[in-house]
Amino acid sequence: MNERYAYYARIEEAKANPEEVLSCIGDGMAQTHTQCPYLANQSKISTPLEQKIQGIIDHGREKFNMYRIFPFVKGNSNVSIHTFLLNLEEWNSWNDERYPRKIYWQIDGGPENANKYLLALCEYLVASTPIEEIYLSRLPVGHTHEDIDAR
Repeated sequence: MNERYAYYARIEEAKANPEEVLSCIGDGMAQTHTQCPYLANQSKISTPLEQKIQGIIDHGREKFNMYRIFPFVKGNSNVSIHTFLLNLEEWNSWNDERYPRKIYWQIDGGPENANKYLLALCEYLVASTPIEEIYLSRLPVGHTHEDIDAR
């Protein structure tokens, strides 16, 4: 429960300071959760369209972006990092080409998130941009991504 309180406090901080604070959460959708094309009155689709979807919510701007990833792109840390950087770039353009002073980035414990590459990106951004702090929060085992999963 304490993790949830902290998460929502970070969201409120980003909403109160949208020019200084970026709070976001990202997650990928499992291939088995959707089937395209949808064919009514059939219990099974013989050749579903393979797809991966990565979503990211920017809490301060109350913005949700969804990215379709082609089947030949491996769903690893590159996808998580790329979609985060796209969101950061969009945040930057909405704020007169300035970077946030502080970032809260919520992730789950999947291998695409909990790895050295994502940590290295956070370190690189703090070292090479005006970003002063990045708080990377990993959800505990058995979590639900309330707001991102609801989308």
